[in-house]
Parts: sequence; C-alpha cells; structure tokens
Amino acid sequence: MGWLVTAGVASAALAVLPVSAEAAGSTDKPGRASRTPAAADKLFSADTQGATPAQRARMAAEAPLAAAAVRIRTAAEARQSGFAGVALRQGTVTVYWRGKVPADVRRVLDQEGARVPVKVEPARYAAHELARAAEKIRASGNRSIRSVAYTVRGDGITATLSSGAKSSLQLPDVGVPVTVRREPDLPALGGRTGTSDGRSTSAGVAAAAVTWPSPSRQDDTTPAWGGAHIINSSTNRGNGGWSVRLDSGEVVDADTKWHCTSGVPILDDATNTELMVGPASCGTPGQTYVDPSGDVVNETAGVNAAWHKPIRGVTLTKPKGGADPAVYDGTGWTQDGWQIDAWESPIAGQQVCVSGAETGTFCGVEMTEFVGSNTVWIESYQGELEETRGVSVIKADINEPGTLWPDRRTYILKDGSPCNGFPFYKDFDSIGCSSIAFGDGDMGGAVYTIPREGPESGILIKGIIVRIHSGRDENPFNYDMVGVDKIAAAYPNMTELTVRNDRR
Repeated sequence: MGWLVTAGVASAALAVLPVSAEAAGSTDKPGRASRTPAAADKLFSADTQGATPAQRARMAAEAPLAAAAVRIRTAAEARQSGFAGVALRQGTVTVYWRGKVPADVRRVLDQEGARVPVKVEPARYAAHELARAAEKIRASGNRSIRSVAYTVRGDGITATLSSGAKSSLQLPDVGVPVTVRREPDLPALGGRTGTSDGRSTSAGVAAAAVTWPSPSRQDDTTPAWGGAHIINSSTNRGNGGWSVRLDSGEVVDADTKWHCTSGVPILDDATNTELMVGPASCGTPGQTYVDPSGDVVNETAGVNAAWHKPIRGVTLTKPKGGADPAVYDGTGWTQDGWQIDAWESPIAGQQVCVSGAETGTFCGVEMTEFVGSNTVWIESYQGELEETRGVSVIKADINEPGTLWPDRRTYILKDGSPCNGFPFYKDFDSIGCSSIAFGDGDMGGAVYTIPREGPESGILIKGIIVRIHSGRDENPFNYDMVGVDKIAAAYPNMTELTVRNDRR
C-alpha cells in the first residue's frame, strides 16, 4: 500500500504559495521531518495535491480499464498479428484490429470483457505494417521532418514538418496513407526577455533572495525523490528552465544553466544500486548535477557510459544516498509527495499527472493516440538534435475558471512570487510567464496516475517527459514522453523501484 507522504513540516503553507503574497515572500525554512509514511503523513489537505477531486475520480475510474488494456496489448503483441492499438473511449477499452482476431487473443478479450467493457473496432493497418512504413520515412534522412508517428487506430502515418520546410517536400511512397502536418509558425512562447544575476540592470534588480523549504523540490535531500530540481553543471548552455521576477515586476530567465527534473527511481539488479531515470537531453551519467543551492546530487564514480541511451530518450544517474520510491506532488516548492506503487505502460485516452520541478504538478493531461510510435528529434544539452524512437505524446488542457488566466497555469518562480497569479503583475506576466502547461525545467517530470481515491493510495508511473514543445514552430499543447515499457526495454537488467522492493 502506498501513501501520500510528507518530506517536511510546513506543507500546508506551501500549498497556498501561488495565491498568497505573504507566503510568497516568506524566508522561514522548516525543519526536516521523517520521509517514511508515518501515521501523521497519511493525513493531508486537498490543497497540497496537484490533482483535483474530479481528476482523482476520473483516474480511479480508468484504473481497471487501463489495467485490462495493458493485458490485452501484451497478449496481442506476443506475436505478429493484426493488432493496431488499444485506447480508453468513454468508459470502454477499445481494441483496433486488422482482419480476424485469432482465437487465443479472443479468449483474452472475453476474459477482460467479463471485468470491464471491451469492444473491437476495425483497423486499416496493423501496427507492424505502420512501423515498417514509418521506418522508410525515417530512412529518408530529411531533417525538415520533426516527427514520424502512427496512432493506435491503425489508419496511417503522420509526418510532422518544421514550419521552415519546403512546400514541395516529397516523401517516399511507403504503401500507406501519409498525412503531412506543418507545425504552426508561432511567436516565441514564454517571452523570457533576459537573465538576472541579482545585480542592477536597466529593468531593476532581482527580488530579495528567498530560502526555499528543505527538503523540497528545490532542495531535495537523501534518499532522492523523483520530481526534484536538478541542474547540469557540466554545460555552459541554458534552456530557460527557471525564471525570476525583478523588482520592476519583469520576469526573466534566472540564469543560463540547463535545468531539468530528476525523473523516477529504478533499481540496478546486478549491483543492487538505486538509480534515477531521466531524459537523455539533460546530460550523461558521468556529468555532475547540482540542486539550486549548488549541492552536488549525484555520484560519478562507478557509473556506466552505456546507461546513456539517446535513441531511447533516457539516461541514468546515480543519486547520492540512493533513492526512495517517491515523487514530489504539488507546487514547485512542495514538500509533499506520493509513494510509487508500481509501473504501468501508457494507454491512449487515459488521464495522467506530470510532476515537474519548474511548474509543479499538473493533472489536466491526457495520453494522446500516439503511444510508443513516435520517432522525434530532440535537442540535447549540447544543442544537437538526437533521434529518439518509441516516444509517446501527451496533451495538456488548461482550463481553470476563476483564475487570472483560465488558459494559463499559476506557478512559483525562483524568488517565490507567482507567475500568472496576481492582477498587478499581469502586464509583465503576459510577456515573461509561460503560456503553455510545462516549461523546459520540467523535462524529466514523472508521468503518473493515481489509481484510487483517498490518501491510502500510491501512484502508477507511466513514464517521464523527455521533450517540451516550446520552440517557435512546435505544437505548444503537446509534450513527448517515454513510457515505462520503453524504459524497461532500454534497461532489461533493471527493475522499477517501488514500495514493494524498497529496502528502507
């Protein structure tokens, strides 16, 4: 059994930071508390959670459907068949199949259908046919192609081009329909207009330094949790993954560093070592990572260069003091988190949460129909585009009635002030604050569901975010993730770290 647990003692105050001027300017640093699920930790305020009651209810209702969908997909993929994909559709597990369903798979469908609603819909192509067609497009080597993918419906290929691609671009004939999309040529999102080092600038100086809580996302302790803020100190490039408000009110990049989220824990079976799975774009196992306080959070001795797998979109780091099966939940300054019950493969149509270090937890997110089928080119910390296969896509729907901007998220900046939160900052925030669901500092954020309502629940890890669509010609509502099934395939000699095999 998993629990909502607390890493510190002042979580209730932290929960209102986005809407409390006093809390936003507080410099109090609460003491450390036990990070084990003691009785007191099982009690929590709804304000500390990233999920609303309605979102919790939907995820709980979808849990048995998703479990059935995973079992059906496993059976269908045991050998080459007409299977195209599976999705959750209005309370029903919908299986897409080309041709006649074989008897062994039909038995599985009948077994699962006795538990939850299941139906079969015809598909034009099987997944293995679309995979071959997608490979031919990938092999063309045209770098104007941003991604190549196919949906669980088995209806053809989607090739997405950059806005700068030639209008006459010819793709190879691959024997299946190819829909060509061009990403919109959008203005720069997030509008971060400069950087601040705390010294005087033409816009003023950075707001007074604020000491964030410890332990928390911004100052994680040992053993490490997922969802914490980490910085690659081995590169001089910046990704705009953290912002600060100047005393003038302007919001700018906090620095020129490469900010990420710590990912999720995993266990190396061969050495019995606790590691963290993160996005390959953030760095390599042998580099040094620090938290915002400048403390080194990983060990470089004894790491394996083969842990870095950009073709899979993931890498491993070795956290100092090991890792706990837990992920931070709530704002960017939260001290609360969920324990990890298990890993479960992503399923199209399922609602999920994302726990990112820059903007906190957000659960207005859904798995799209592109599950494990995308090949995308992701910019690394070195500025190189690296081919990444087996990627899934999630989409965010920001709709928060009664807020300053219903189509924007409120999140906490480095100085403790809220972005998109106060009317008197609106003119500044319209330019400097993110207008999309997640920021570049959220790369590595855990994607998960909460399968039960109430505090006596853990979470099911679905994967991690590996790419934020924040570029000029990218879809600002979609984000790329690597599912746990692809992570397991990348590291076959490792096991997910959960409450069931935690050694503490």
